[in-house]
Amino acid sequence: NAIYFKIGKIYYAHGMYKEALPHLKKVTDDYPKSAQALAALEMVLESQNKLDDHEGLEKSASTYLLIPEYKKNAGKMLNDVLIDMKLKKVKSSIGDLQKKGDYGEIGKAYQQFALANPNMEIADKVLYNSAVNYEKGKKIYEAIRMYKLFSEKHPKHKLRKDAILQLAVLYERLLEFSKAAFWYRKIQQDYPKSTDAPSALYNAGVINDGVGDKDQALTHYIAY
Repeated sequence: NAIYFKIGKIYYAHGMYKEALPHLKKVTDDYPKSAQALAALEMVLESQNKLDDHEGLEKSASTYLLIPEYKKNAGKMLNDVLIDMKLKKVKSSIGDLQKKGDYGEIGKAYQQFALANPNMEIADKVLYNSAVNYEKGKKIYEAIRMYKLFSEKHPKHKLRKDAILQLAVLYERLLEFSKAAFWYRKIQQDYPKSTDAPSALYNAGVINDGVGDKDQALTHYIAY
Protein backbone atom coordinates (compact mmCIF):
# COMPACT_ATOMS: atom_id res chain seq x y z
CA ASN A 1 0.00 0.00 0.00
CA ALA A 2 2.93 2.36 0.62
CA ILE A 3 3.95 2.05 -3.04
CA TYR A 4 0.45 2.81 -4.31
CA PHE A 5 0.29 5.79 -1.99
CA LYS A 6 3.67 7.12 -3.10
CA ILE A 7 2.80 6.88 -6.79
CA GLY A 8 -0.60 8.48 -6.24
CA LYS A 9 0.92 11.27 -4.17
CA ILE A 10 3.45 12.08 -6.90
CA TYR A 11 0.74 12.33 -9.54
CA TYR A 12 -1.39 14.41 -7.15
CA ALA A 13 1.49 16.81 -6.39
CA HIS A 14 1.92 17.47 -10.11
CA GLY A 15 -1.78 18.15 -10.64
CA MET A 16 -2.31 14.90 -12.52
CA TYR A 17 -5.48 14.10 -10.60
CA LYS A 18 -6.97 11.63 -13.05
CA GLU A 19 -3.78 9.56 -12.98
CA ALA A 20 -3.52 9.80 -9.20
CA LEU A 21 -7.00 8.46 -8.46
CA PRO A 22 -6.54 4.73 -9.24
CA HIS A 23 -3.47 4.51 -7.00
CA LEU A 24 -4.97 6.51 -4.14
CA LYS A 25 -8.24 4.55 -4.32
CA LYS A 26 -6.28 1.32 -4.08
CA VAL A 27 -5.05 2.53 -0.70
CA THR A 28 -8.43 3.78 0.55
CA ASP A 29 -10.39 0.76 -0.67
CA ASP A 30 -8.01 -2.06 0.21
CA TYR A 31 -6.08 -0.68 3.18
CA PRO A 32 -8.45 1.49 5.29
CA LYS A 33 -6.49 0.72 8.46
CA SER A 34 -3.12 1.76 7.03
CA ALA A 35 -1.20 4.86 8.12
CA GLN A 36 -1.67 6.40 4.68
CA ALA A 37 -5.41 5.75 4.37
CA LEU A 38 -6.74 9.09 5.65
CA ALA A 39 -4.25 11.14 3.63
CA ALA A 40 -5.15 9.10 0.54
CA LEU A 41 -8.85 9.64 1.23
CA GLU A 42 -8.41 13.41 1.38
CA MET A 43 -6.47 13.37 -1.89
CA VAL A 44 -9.14 11.24 -3.57
CA LEU A 45 -11.85 13.72 -2.62
CA GLU A 46 -9.77 16.73 -3.59
CA SER A 47 -8.79 15.12 -6.92
CA GLN A 48 -12.42 14.49 -7.79
CA ASN A 49 -13.26 18.04 -6.78
CA LYS A 50 -10.48 19.43 -8.98
CA LEU A 51 -11.78 17.33 -11.87
CA ASP A 52 -15.33 18.68 -11.24
CA ASP A 53 -16.48 15.09 -10.87
CA HIS A 54 -19.32 15.95 -8.51
CA GLU A 55 -21.14 12.69 -9.08
CA GLY A 56 -18.00 10.69 -8.32
CA LEU A 57 -17.25 12.86 -5.29
CA GLU A 58 -20.70 12.28 -3.82
CA LYS A 59 -20.44 8.55 -4.50
CA SER A 60 -16.99 8.33 -2.87
CA ALA A 61 -18.09 10.21 0.25
CA SER A 62 -21.16 7.99 0.61
CA THR A 63 -19.10 4.82 0.14
CA TYR A 64 -16.36 5.87 2.60
CA LEU A 65 -18.96 6.61 5.27
CA LEU A 66 -19.87 2.91 5.21
CA ILE A 67 -16.32 1.98 6.22
CA PRO A 68 -15.96 2.11 10.05
CA GLU A 69 -12.41 3.55 10.07
CA TYR A 70 -13.40 6.45 7.82
CA LYS A 71 -16.70 7.09 9.55
CA LYS A 72 -14.88 7.35 12.88
CA ASN A 73 -11.90 9.43 11.76
CA ALA A 74 -13.28 11.43 8.83
CA GLY A 75 -17.05 11.31 9.33
CA LYS A 76 -17.56 15.06 9.66
CA MET A 77 -15.51 15.82 6.56
CA LEU A 78 -17.38 13.21 4.52
CA ASN A 79 -20.78 14.47 5.69
CA ASP A 80 -19.72 18.03 4.84
CA VAL A 81 -18.82 16.86 1.33
CA LEU A 82 -22.25 15.28 0.90
CA ILE A 83 -24.03 18.39 2.14
CA ASP A 84 -21.94 20.56 -0.17
CA MET A 85 -22.84 18.37 -3.15
CA LYS A 86 -26.53 18.52 -2.24
CA LEU A 87 -26.32 22.28 -1.86
CA LYS A 88 -24.78 22.58 -5.33
CA LYS A 89 -27.77 20.70 -6.73
CA VAL A 90 -30.19 22.95 -4.84
CA LYS A 91 -28.42 26.09 -6.08
CA SER A 92 -28.53 24.76 -9.63
CA SER A 93 -32.28 24.19 -9.44
CA ILE A 94 -32.74 27.57 -7.74
CA GLY A 95 -30.87 29.26 -10.57
CA ASP A 96 -33.43 27.90 -13.02
CA LEU A 97 -36.31 28.94 -10.78
CA GLN A 98 -34.91 32.47 -10.43
CA LYS A 99 -34.96 32.87 -14.20
CA LYS A 100 -38.67 32.03 -14.08
CA GLY A 101 -39.25 34.30 -11.07
CA ASP A 102 -40.77 31.38 -9.16
CA TYR A 103 -39.80 32.50 -5.65
CA GLY A 104 -42.37 30.30 -3.95
CA GLU A 105 -40.66 27.21 -5.34
CA ILE A 106 -37.27 28.64 -4.36
CA GLY A 107 -38.56 28.97 -0.81
CA LYS A 108 -39.74 25.37 -0.95
CA ALA A 109 -36.36 24.14 -2.23
CA TYR A 110 -34.53 25.93 0.59
CA GLN A 111 -37.05 24.63 3.13
CA GLN A 112 -36.67 21.01 2.05
CA PHE A 113 -32.89 21.27 2.13
CA ALA A 114 -32.84 22.93 5.56
CA LEU A 115 -35.19 20.39 7.12
CA ALA A 116 -33.28 17.46 5.59
CA ASN A 117 -29.96 18.77 6.94
CA PRO A 118 -30.77 20.48 10.28
CA ASN A 119 -27.25 20.12 11.71
CA MET A 120 -25.30 21.64 8.85
CA GLU A 121 -23.34 24.83 9.56
CA ILE A 122 -25.40 26.95 7.16
CA ALA A 123 -28.80 25.66 8.32
CA ASP A 124 -29.67 29.09 9.71
CA LYS A 125 -28.93 30.88 6.43
CA VAL A 126 -30.84 28.34 4.34
CA LEU A 127 -33.87 28.46 6.65
CA TYR A 128 -33.96 32.27 6.57
CA ASN A 129 -33.61 32.27 2.78
CA SER A 130 -36.59 29.94 2.63
CA ALA A 131 -38.73 32.41 4.56
CA VAL A 132 -37.56 35.41 2.51
CA ASN A 133 -38.29 33.70 -0.80
CA TYR A 134 -41.67 32.42 0.33
CA GLU A 135 -42.54 36.00 1.27
CA LYS A 136 -41.23 37.30 -2.04
CA GLY A 137 -43.33 34.69 -3.82
CA LYS A 138 -46.40 35.82 -1.84
CA LYS A 139 -46.63 32.48 -0.02
CA ILE A 140 -47.40 34.27 3.23
CA TYR A 141 -48.39 31.37 5.46
CA GLU A 142 -45.35 29.38 4.36
CA ALA A 143 -43.14 32.41 5.05
CA ILE A 144 -44.65 32.75 8.52
CA ARG A 145 -43.97 29.09 9.25
CA MET A 146 -40.31 29.44 8.24
CA TYR A 147 -39.76 32.72 10.11
CA LYS A 148 -41.19 31.09 13.23
CA LEU A 149 -39.02 28.02 12.81
CA PHE A 150 -35.96 30.19 12.28
CA SER A 151 -36.63 32.26 15.41
CA GLU A 152 -37.18 29.12 17.49
CA LYS A 153 -34.12 27.22 16.26
CA HIS A 154 -31.71 30.17 16.30
CA PRO A 155 -32.58 32.28 19.39
CA LYS A 156 -29.24 34.15 19.39
CA HIS A 157 -28.96 34.76 15.66
CA LYS A 158 -28.44 38.35 14.52
CA LEU A 159 -31.36 38.03 12.08
CA ARG A 160 -33.85 36.75 14.66
CA LYS A 161 -35.14 40.25 15.41
CA ASP A 162 -35.75 40.82 11.70
CA ALA A 163 -37.60 37.49 11.49
CA ILE A 164 -39.86 38.45 14.42
CA LEU A 165 -40.53 41.86 12.88
CA GLN A 166 -41.52 40.20 9.61
CA LEU A 167 -43.89 37.93 11.50
CA ALA A 168 -45.65 40.99 12.91
CA VAL A 169 -45.79 42.65 9.48
CA LEU A 170 -47.11 39.53 7.75
CA TYR A 171 -49.82 38.90 10.32
CA GLU A 172 -50.86 42.54 10.04
CA ARG A 173 -51.02 42.11 6.26
CA LEU A 174 -53.31 39.11 6.79
CA LEU A 175 -55.50 41.22 9.11
CA GLU A 176 -54.75 38.85 12.01
CA PHE A 177 -54.23 41.76 14.35
CA SER A 178 -53.94 39.98 17.70
CA LYS A 179 -51.10 37.86 16.34
CA ALA A 180 -49.46 40.92 14.78
CA ALA A 181 -49.61 42.73 18.13
CA PHE A 182 -48.09 39.69 19.86
CA TRP A 183 -45.04 39.71 17.59
CA TYR A 184 -44.63 43.51 17.80
CA ARG A 185 -44.63 43.18 21.59
CA LYS A 186 -42.05 40.41 21.33
CA ILE A 187 -39.64 42.82 19.64
CA GLN A 188 -39.85 45.09 22.66
CA GLN A 189 -39.67 42.17 25.11
CA ASP A 190 -36.73 40.35 23.53
CA TYR A 191 -34.84 43.37 22.15
CA PRO A 192 -35.77 46.32 24.41
CA LYS A 193 -32.62 48.27 23.52
CA SER A 194 -32.97 47.91 19.74
CA THR A 195 -33.93 50.85 17.55
CA ASP A 196 -37.02 48.90 16.45
CA ALA A 197 -38.37 48.44 19.97
CA PRO A 198 -40.18 51.80 20.41
CA SER A 199 -41.91 51.70 17.03
CA ALA A 200 -42.82 48.03 17.53
CA LEU A 201 -44.42 48.85 20.89
CA TYR A 202 -46.28 51.78 19.35
CA ASN A 203 -47.54 49.58 16.51
CA ALA A 204 -48.78 47.03 19.05
CA GLY A 205 -50.66 49.84 20.79
CA VAL A 206 -52.22 51.08 17.55
CA ILE A 207 -53.36 47.56 16.67
CA ASN A 208 -54.84 46.95 20.14
CA ASP A 209 -56.58 50.30 19.94
CA GLY A 210 -57.96 49.43 16.51
CA VAL A 211 -59.47 46.15 17.66
CA GLY A 212 -61.00 47.75 20.75
CA ASP A 213 -58.55 46.52 23.38
CA LYS A 214 -58.21 49.94 24.98
CA ASP A 215 -56.53 48.78 28.21
CA GLN A 216 -53.78 46.91 26.38
CA ALA A 217 -53.37 49.81 23.95
CA LEU A 218 -53.00 52.28 26.85
CA THR A 219 -50.38 50.04 28.46
CA HIS A 220 -48.33 50.09 25.25
CA TYR A 221 -48.75 53.82 24.73
CA ILE A 222 -47.57 54.53 28.29
CA ALA A 223 -44.56 52.23 27.87
CA TYR A 224 -43.81 53.87 24.52
